[in-house]
Amino acid sequence: AKLDEAQSKLRQVQDKIAKLEEDFNQAVAKQTELQDDMNLCEVKLERAHKLIGGLGGEKARWGQNVLDLKAQAELLPGDCIVAAGMVSYVGPFTAGV
Repeated sequence: AKLDEAQSKLRQVQDKIAKLEEDFNQAVAKQTELQDDMNLCEVKLERAHKLIGGLGGEKARWGQNVLDLKAQAELLPGDCIVAAGMVSYVGPFTAGV
């Protein structure tokens, strides 16, 4: 009887150990998964910082481009008058060639 009781307690302890080992393995797997996710997030964050830094330079470049185009737009009417004058001046000479 004492042997059966001792074996029963041993089985209970072994079952509890098996359950704890299973829980431990699941926790380790979860930890590994979370570590991988954290590494991926760090890579994404680094890429985002690089992208934001690059776009900051693009903003300055586009701002200068806008200023250049506005300056050229102010000169456009004069350029059109010069071009029209040149076409009307050269027009008779090219007809006889």
